[in-house]
Amino acid sequence: GIDRSTLADIVRRMLKKGLVQRRRTREDARAYAVKLTDEGWRVLKSVDPLARKVDERILAGEQCLVLDLAACTGMDSTFMGTLAGMASRLSSKNDGVLHIAEAGARNLRSLEDLGLDFLMQIDPPDAIWRDGIDSIRSRLKPAKSAALPEQSQRAMHVLEAHQVLSEVNEKNANTFSGVVTLLENELAENRKLPGPPEKS
Repeated sequence: GIDRSTLADIVRRMLKKGLVQRRRTREDARAYAVKLTDEGWRVLKSVDPLARKVDERILAGEQCLVLDLAACTGMDSTFMGTLAGMASRLSSKNDGVLHIAEAGARNLRSLEDLGLDFLMQIDPPDAIWRDGIDSIRSRLKPAKSAALPEQSQRAMHVLEAHQVLSEVNEKNANTFSGVVTLLENELAENRKLPGPPEKS
């Protein structure tokens, strides 16, 4: 499982970014309930359409997808889990690869800290798109806003992103196990289903 200090640090960072809010539970005054804020949902809303678009391209047979992070000042764990899932699906479906363009030092460090640099190629020097990136950027159009998925679908996306991160390596499994359990329990409670199976 995850130790309290690691989980507290994750929640503290998400609170600082305004992605979650917490409140004391009615059942136990020592415990907190954590849920996404409007900003957290906004961030999630931007990630979900990206994942769907990538899945469309993978199903169409695409073998190399490029994600340009030049304008990205930072990534949260849900976004990085989404990237890891994309890279994994691309690799398994088409023996393809996810390229990350201009990650920047901060994003590169985040990807490396979670071991995701082994799932994707970050700023590959010999990529065919490298010499034409400015021309490519000039032809890009903003994505159309997609309808916001219902709350249970968004929560499922966050859960799946963290499950993917947990599968990358043991360190991530330990880091995100509390988040995964919390999300599994929240989804089960919202669906009025039993919680996740007990680990023996």
